[in-house]
Amino acid sequence: MALLFLIGGLANVVAGPLAGRLSDRIGRKPLIVGATLGLAVLMAGAPLLMQSDLTIYTLFALAMALVGMRMSPLQSLLTALVPGAGAARS
Repeated sequence: MALLFLIGGLANVVAGPLAGRLSDRIGRKPLIVGATLGLAVLMAGAPLLMQSDLTIYTLFALAMALVGMRMSPLQSLLTALVPGAGAARS
């Protein structure tokens, strides 16, 4: 179990910064939608694909990478929507 979360955490850490660069190229919203759809397809197919331990580790790493690719642009989009403290007073 610990190895599973180690692999998933590493995938998330690697995918987050890559998602930032990718969102600069294609935009935040398309990346969020694409990663969400990819995660939905992965979750729908996961019960059918889990045949060995290696497959489980790979699918979990891919799922965590997609979560990282979704959360980084989403966080950036949310902070862009909230005005700063000085801007709210004017």
